[in-house]
Amino acid sequence: MKIKFSDRERLLLILAGVILVLYFFIQFVYLPKSNEIYKLSRILNKDKEDLRTAKEKEKLLQSLEENPLQKTTAKKTKNEQIVEALKHLSPVITRLKLDLVSMRPRNEEMKIDSANAINFDIEFKASYNNVYKFLKALESLPILILVDSIDLKRIGRGIVAAKFILSVYY
Repeated sequence: MKIKFSDRERLLLILAGVILVLYFFIQFVYLPKSNEIYKLSRILNKDKEDLRTAKEKEKLLQSLEENPLQKTTAKKTKNEQIVEALKHLSPVITRLKLDLVSMRPRNEEMKIDSANAINFDIEFKASYNNVYKFLKALESLPILILVDSIDLKRIGRGIVAAKFILSVYY
């Protein structure tokens, strides 16, 4: 038994077949591959960001390895170094308008390789943003100051009480 189709029916059958083939292609080939490409591109972007961060850390560590000895070669007394550290820290605190509670050097002095270090206890009240700016400013000072510890306590809306222990090397 032969079925005869009109031109219109044949065209509709061909169109339905093409649509069916396209549906299966999109559903079982295109979408899985595009999802895989999307996931791999996200992984690639994350890996690129990790690589960029690692390169920045490498540069920072290299500068920390090279610069401390250069910065600490000038021999100064403990009191001279305390005064110099205060001269560098005071403008930063003033510029950022930090509510300074206390800033005092500790009596003990640490010997680290060819350098000496004095610890400072600094307490102030500021916004989170100003605490971040303070840390960035420490990095750009012409003397080597490392943060040993940070203690932040929220005391109000967006305001924290910050306690720092800083090591000033000379």
